[in-house]
Amino acid sequence: MIRDTGTAIEVYPIYAAVSLFELWVMRNCTLSISVGERRLSVILSVLFSIITISTANSESVPKISLMLELIGGYFVFKWMLHFGYRVISSQNAEITQKAKNLNAPRFTMVFFISVTVLWLLFYFSYAYPGFLSNDSISQLTQIERGVYSDHHPYWHTMMIRIFYEIGKKIFGTMEGGLSVFFVFQILVMAACFGYAIFTIIEIGANRITIISSSLCLAIMPYNIYYSVTMWKDVAFGISALLWVTSFYRILRRIGNYLFADYVFFLAGTFGVALFRQNGYYALVAVLLLSLILLKKRSVWVALIMIAALATSYVMKHQVLEWKNVEPTEFVESLSIPIQQVSRVLADKGQISEEQIEMIDRVIDHNIIPEVYHSHISDYVKGTIDTEYLEHHKQEYLKMWVDIGIKNPKLYVRAWVDQTKGYWNAGYKYWVWREEVAENSLGLEYHVRKNPIAAVFRRYIVLFGNGYPQDICLCLGAHVWIVVLLFCYNFIHKNTVETIMCALNVFVVMTLLIATPVFCEFRYAYCVFTTLPLIVPCTISRGMNEHKAV
Repeated sequence: MIRDTGTAIEVYPIYAAVSLFELWVMRNCTLSISVGERRLSVILSVLFSIITISTANSESVPKISLMLELIGGYFVFKWMLHFGYRVISSQNAEITQKAKNLNAPRFTMVFFISVTVLWLLFYFSYAYPGFLSNDSISQLTQIERGVYSDHHPYWHTMMIRIFYEIGKKIFGTMEGGLSVFFVFQILVMAACFGYAIFTIIEIGANRITIISSSLCLAIMPYNIYYSVTMWKDVAFGISALLWVTSFYRILRRIGNYLFADYVFFLAGTFGVALFRQNGYYALVAVLLLSLILLKKRSVWVALIMIAALATSYVMKHQVLEWKNVEPTEFVESLSIPIQQVSRVLADKGQISEEQIEMIDRVIDHNIIPEVYHSHISDYVKGTIDTEYLEHHKQEYLKMWVDIGIKNPKLYVRAWVDQTKGYWNAGYKYWVWREEVAENSLGLEYHVRKNPIAAVFRRYIVLFGNGYPQDICLCLGAHVWIVVLLFCYNFIHKNTVETIMCALNVFVVMTLLIATPVFCEFRYAYCVFTTLPLIVPCTISRGMNEHKAV
């Protein structure tokens, strides 16, 4: 099954092992599972088993093999889900055995200082002047030239500009400007992580849960790397955690810092809405779901979200138009349709001469089979005449539909190949980059050779070279966990926790509609920042239920 699905990391044997362990543990136990949980197990098990074989080339795999893998996958996932129910149930039964002697403010402060020191050591001994991809260089170039585009969110570029220019004035160099920005990012990131840990302690989690979440946030290599990487995705992931944490605290009335929680909630809402183009749409969907599930309980939260979303809309459109900021190219939202039409041409599907003539007006159809890559749209998208396409949207929309009607299988296969990393576990794709991309600004990165850097290097190489540790970097597996938690909380009517999961679910759904890359970790980084909080909150469901607004 691993070979047929094309997975690069063999995560499914891990799931099978978990299932066998679950059977052994429960051989003499009777677990009471509700009707809702049983139905959820059946639905998700069928879904997951279909997913595991959906990327297989059905023409080259015997049907009997596909059927056996489908049935086997069903039982593996069903047993694993039952094991998950058992873990959550046992944790709920023991949740009152919390870390009574743990001082939440003191632990949080120690966590914040430790994380800050660790990441600053990494920055100055290993990563200086910071990791800058082509996207980062583009933003810095805009700041240096004073000509701005919203291709990378303008307001994120403005945030960079503030600290970058402060650093340049103090130290007189671009590297000094970058240092001030990255120190700021490290401090904010560590503070938001500390806010989440503080919340986990306050809901009464036990020491194992607190330490597990703390270590996950502090020492996972993607968090260490992203703390010194200039990407909008990092700011978005931090904002998502801030939003989820403050939302939970407000609705569950955790602690005695309600005003601060509302301030953080407002900041998180603006961050999610402004720092990624798809974040705005995800928040609109979350708002609608909150109004449906929470009703009167969500009045103040809903009002804040509506006000922030309305303000963000003006900031993203009217304000940028007034400031003559070049808007995002229309073609950036068309990755999936572009890949589908390209797949038809590459695989010699059914297409008329008239449709080929239309394609030729924006790109030479003869080069598409040569430049088409099934997992990334940039190769085709980057050669399209975007201006002509934008002025003839309706005609090309109709063409896309007409071609799809004649080539449904190729359209589905193109979509699967373009999105499979977000919903099928095991695909290996880069997570971080140790680089300063080629640029005309004079910025360079040189590999550091010192004892501290050597320690970091030995730790980092543990990841990316095989499982079980690679499961920590597996995007598809983490999306499954989010979907499971969303469904679990929904059937148990844990509305607050359901909406916490929903933010991630809606973000991933936007990626399934318009992602330019099949498995870009940073696009779904918010899943990894928020899960260390969502899991303990789900385990602690029912705690403080009587305190809900």
